[in-house]
Amino acid sequence: GSIFKIMLAAAALEEKLIDKDTHFSCPGSYKIDGKGRAWHCWRRSGHGGVNVVQALAFSCDVFFYNTGRRLEVDRIVSYANKMGLGVPTGIDLPGEMTGLVPNRDWKSKLNADKPVWEQEWYPGETMNLSIGQGSCTTTPLQDAVMMACIINGGFRVRPFLNKDRGALLSEKLFRDDTLELVIEGLRMCVEKTTAPSGTGKAARVPGLDVIGKTGTAQVISLAGLEEYGSVEDIPYEKRHHAWFVAGVLNKTPRIAVSILIEHGHSGGEAAAPVAKEVIE
Repeated sequence: GSIFKIMLAAAALEEKLIDKDTHFSCPGSYKIDGKGRAWHCWRRSGHGGVNVVQALAFSCDVFFYNTGRRLEVDRIVSYANKMGLGVPTGIDLPGEMTGLVPNRDWKSKLNADKPVWEQEWYPGETMNLSIGQGSCTTTPLQDAVMMACIINGGFRVRPFLNKDRGALLSEKLFRDDTLELVIEGLRMCVEKTTAPSGTGKAARVPGLDVIGKTGTAQVISLAGLEEYGSVEDIPYEKRHHAWFVAGVLNKTPRIAVSILIEHGHSGGEAAAPVAKEVIE
């Protein structure tokens, strides 16, 4: 879901494909090259013109569709793996799940016995991947590692239960100016409580510098939910999963939190309040 946008924003800033002044207009949907299928924003009325800070705070899908087109799938996958998504974290436990950040090779091998056009990677699949949908899957631990990378100065951390193993850090993955902009957006996501409010405002803890990002991971297509009148009418097993990842900046050591509420539907409503309780 949309917590994937943290990585996408950092990657695009680091590659200098966007900067603090880059604005994309969100009318509520996006069409590849201005034609064909409309890729909707979660806010159907749109967000208007937004920059990367606002896009993170309000979780604007259209901003990240545009950004994903600039990055393209190979660089998206490269940065995702660098930050610990789709690869083992290396935690000192057996049987760790790795998740999946799909790429060209994965699709080609998956459909090796099918016609060649079913093996190709298409721009629409990059759209899905840009907002963490489609075949993309991550684990709560991977997302905690991703958030730790943002709040600790840009280093990927190998997590351990055994404290005697100490901290194992990667090389520095991001410039400080990249991290500052991402953190500014994630802070606005939690701290902005006036309209338009940040999607993670339910995680706000007075006295603590909490940053965060909401995410909603689709279980079935949005079209498949149209027959239901309200969330309460949707069968439990068809409801979206709710995500929230958070960081606490003014504690030593800094704290990274990853929350997944299975079939919780909304990250802002279901997962963010749990993050608040954990942080408190």
